[in-house]
Amino acid sequence: MVRDGDELWPSGSFSLEGWVNASAAGPVIQKYECGGACPGGTSMSSAYWQLGIADGGFPTFLLRIDKTATTLMTTDSQHVITDGAWHYLAGVRDIHTKQRSLYVDGALAVSMPLSDAQLGPLSNTDGEVDPVVIGAATISNAPGYERFLAGAIDEVAYLSSALTAEEVQAIYAAPDGECP
Repeated sequence: MVRDGDELWPSGSFSLEGWVNASAAGPVIQKYECGGACPGGTSMSSAYWQLGIADGGFPTFLLRIDKTATTLMTTDSQHVITDGAWHYLAGVRDIHTKQRSLYVDGALAVSMPLSDAQLGPLSNTDGEVDPVVIGAATISNAPGYERFLAGAIDEVAYLSSALTAEEVQAIYAAPDGECP
């Protein structure tokens, strides 16, 4: 069971991780504020975080803080993960190093600096429940779920800290894909 509480809206560093076996693009894990009918329309902030797969099979780590949306995506063909095999993904927002990183199969695929606006807290501005969704996406002003992942997902996790490169590699290399 995944709690829908505001403790999953991070004010600092956090990491998303999971194993995915997919044949097409789609979300792996997501939390989206105003995923239903957002009061006030587009004038409200609409925070979200997501680990997923973009068109072309490229892994992504999405983040939006108060209308400041950014997508971190690798476009290197060696990282295409819609090949029907299991792949480990980790997205990390590290406030202390001011970096956002995306790891594929234990290795850093892409990293970028976080702007000052992207260092702020993600928050629930409308007071409504914002569920964590695995394998599907909620879209602003749309009821229900859309964009279902074609594949399987295992061992997804939200961590309220920034995983280090060494920790990501250790999880990937662990015999069962999870460190004791």
